[in-house]
Amino acid sequence: MRDAIIGELKSGTEQFIRRHFFVYLLIGMAMLLPSLSFGVEATLTDDAYTYSGSRAANAKYGTQAILSVRGAAGGAALKRSFLKFDLSTVPAGMTSADVQKATLKLYVSKLTVAGSFDVAKVTGGWDETTITDQTAPSVEGGVATGVRINEGKIFVTVDLTNLVMGWLSGTVPNYGIAILPNIEGITVDFDSKESSTTSHEPRLDIVLRGPQGLPGPQGATGPKGDKGDPGAPGLPGHSPVLTWSGDRIAIDGSITGPHLTGPQGATGATGATGAKGDKGDKGDTGAQGPPGVANGVQRAVYGTVWGFDSRDVSVVSGAGFWIDYGVVSSYFGLIIWFFVPFPNTPTCVVTPFQVDGSVRCAYFHPPDYWPGMPLNYIGVLCHPDPPGSLYGMVPFSFMCVY
Repeated sequence: MRDAIIGELKSGTEQFIRRHFFVYLLIGMAMLLPSLSFGVEATLTDDAYTYSGSRAANAKYGTQAILSVRGAAGGAALKRSFLKFDLSTVPAGMTSADVQKATLKLYVSKLTVAGSFDVAKVTGGWDETTITDQTAPSVEGGVATGVRINEGKIFVTVDLTNLVMGWLSGTVPNYGIAILPNIEGITVDFDSKESSTTSHEPRLDIVLRGPQGLPGPQGATGPKGDKGDPGAPGLPGHSPVLTWSGDRIAIDGSITGPHLTGPQGATGATGATGAKGDKGDKGDTGAQGPPGVANGVQRAVYGTVWGFDSRDVSVVSGAGFWIDYGVVSSYFGLIIWFFVPFPNTPTCVVTPFQVDGSVRCAYFHPPDYWPGMPLNYIGVLCHPDPPGSLYGMVPFSFMCVY
């Protein structure tokens, strides 16, 4: 019994040294190198397989020295293996971003039927002492598929980098992994952690990015580089601007020099006329004008002629009138006669409402045309030009003042 205890202690010591010696060695080297990756081995805490046979569905295989995977091509899985790893060996402060590689390593202790296997993540809790085919949690595939094995007594590896990063970041719960037969079938046994013959238990090796090391020494000065390309042309220099400021010279707008009085210039042109001045004083009273009309009253006769009837004449101030038409001086026209008590010769104005400029109107004093007519008659004659029918003649207006 003593030998068994010593053997167990020896085996445990060897495993501890194997798992941690290189970790401490690499950490020490990282302190001397600028940057270095180092690896840790996750601790395998649970491993077992299940068997779906009718008489073994509730059997427990957590203490067996093998992890068995079995399934016929295109058939259901008869045997599945489950593994769970503890990641506490990852140094504190390391995150999923520091994981460079995570590799599962299995030893093929026996290959009965060559084929392929898949790796899936486990979605629920379990432990190796109680798991059976009936109590095993569900699994979710996609971690690795179609890992081929053609011979026994070899190691096979599977990349679990993304899954381990999910475990470290907490985005994926760590319930371990399941090894399942691929659809093409396989019958294979891997060593478990209970194997005492070859003792090649499953391993999960994690490569981490090491800490930043101290800067290295200054390197030797390199050879002199080639001559650089010519630079861009510089901005043009400043040229001072000289201007004459009346009696001095100005340099760039700043007046300098003595006050020099030049000769008087020529007289400039006369400026524009200024604004109108204020209204002047009232002028003297003018000379007395000629005598006004009798009784200071001036009378007028006026109206508008629209046709050949007296009803077409409008006379505002008192006068008798009538309208006639006939030939006057070889012109066929329209005559309107007024008889008013003209004390003197009236002044008349006739304005035709011309449309085409073809009608002429004029007034006359009857004695000038018909001797013997009284002075208190006045005539207005309108006729077309050239002579012709007056029918359709445009209207005209008249006014006589006396």
